[in-house]
Amino acid sequence: MRADAMQAEYQRKGGRIEWIETTTEACEARFSHPTHQPKPMTIRVTLADLMERGVAVQWDKESRELVPKPMYRRFPAQMLRARVVAEGVRMVLPGVVTGIYSPEEILDVEPLQIIDATPPPKPQPLPPLPMPPLRSPDPVKQTPEPLDNLNTFLTRACRTANDDWDATCKIEKITDRKTFEKLIANAAQVRNVIVGEAVEEGLIAFEAVAKDDKPDVRDPKRVTEMANNLYTLHTDWTRLIVQSYLTDKREEAETALGLRKATAPWESSAPTPDPLTNAQARELFGPGADD
Repeated sequence: MRADAMQAEYQRKGGRIEWIETTTEACEARFSHPTHQPKPMTIRVTLADLMERGVAVQWDKESRELVPKPMYRRFPAQMLRARVVAEGVRMVLPGVVTGIYSPEEILDVEPLQIIDATPPPKPQPLPPLPMPPLRSPDPVKQTPEPLDNLNTFLTRACRTANDDWDATCKIEKITDRKTFEKLIANAAQVRNVIVGEAVEEGLIAFEAVAKDDKPDVRDPKRVTEMANNLYTLHTDWTRLIVQSYLTDKREEAETALGLRKATAPWESSAPTPDPLTNAQARELFGPGADD
């Protein structure tokens, strides 16, 4: 169970979280429940403590030293918040996560290295090649493979974010519909964010998604096609862009309601992938795309 889903279920069952500190170095929050934990319990996790205990570091074979794990290096604040949520929910309302670990906790567990001492089997001689048929058989109609699951990913991510915000609004007794809808995200909106980040990072040119008759306006159909292509080539980067954007929308809504202090405007922290090669551009967009 993801940390955000864990938090949403905890709050849906009456649990409350008061964030005291959330930075790239430390995260602290108070957890309480009207029945199981009336007196708030403070949970604090620091990056220095996780690194000292070996949770947030790994051994680098090239430099032959301990270095921070990639997720703690790229998203330290989010990882610290996830650790605080997982620990706080287990302490106050363990029934929410009985026997379940969050993905962030699983990333912190070093996998076992199993060495197979069995010698490899001796290579067997290849069978003789079959004789070619006298004539080519009729082509078999095959069902084309479905496109990459960008639509499924966006639908699931937007639904999770919106359901989580809906639960928060009910707990905080928010009745202002206009404020509530500040967080509502949809797939078309997020596709524009993906394409906008790609243009800003220099992965694609704006002309690739512009209308023919209006060069300064995006074409919705081209935006959809380009977002699918970016997801196919740079899946991890695209997912990080989406998660960062949805997290920022929630923080903006919480700031508007006074539930958190204002933060700096959203900037994607996802590492920029390499630009498309000429061969990739021709394969995705046709001849002349690499000019």
